[in-house]
Amino acid sequence: FPEGAGYEVVRRERNGGFGAAVNSGIARARHDALLVLNSDVEIGPTFLDDLLAGAAPWWPAVVSPRVVHPHGDAIVARYWPTVAQQMTEWFEPFARFHGRDWLERLIGNDVDAHHSDAPALTDWVLGVCMLLPTDDVRAVSGFDERYFMNCEEIDLQRRLHEERLLPVVLLPAPT
Repeated sequence: FPEGAGYEVVRRERNGGFGAAVNSGIARARHDALLVLNSDVEIGPTFLDDLLAGAAPWWPAVVSPRVVHPHGDAIVARYWPTVAQQMTEWFEPFARFHGRDWLERLIGNDVDAHHSDAPALTDWVLGVCMLLPTDDVRAVSGFDERYFMNCEEIDLQRRLHEERLLPVVLLPAPT
């Protein structure tokens, strides 16, 4: 990774998974907010200012922007997972219906929040891009490092919701 001003590269001795890597950054954070981004996320020049402005009325909260892939919007807003949702999602004959609202609802996607033109409250958001309040994340001990990859953001947001009473907000912009 190139050297540069305004950031610190944090190296770990071993791969502990996504949550462990983020916790290593959280331990060094010096600001009121944490921005967690997947490594393949691309952001525009005004993204951070726009995200902070959209988050301000809700702060402190877990805040996510709309996520757009080359083939369209990802449904970032989700309902707390259930066994029925998981069974439906993994029922192979339904795979051809992904993207249809009725199936997205059955598998636990918050379709109403996804389609909203206004900020929307939801249960949890994908960990692709999340703005989080540093003190609250530290108060719940950050990501549970027993999750190597997948579901760690659900666990963190559930603890932030239950222990810190934080709302989870999907913003319609920025993307």
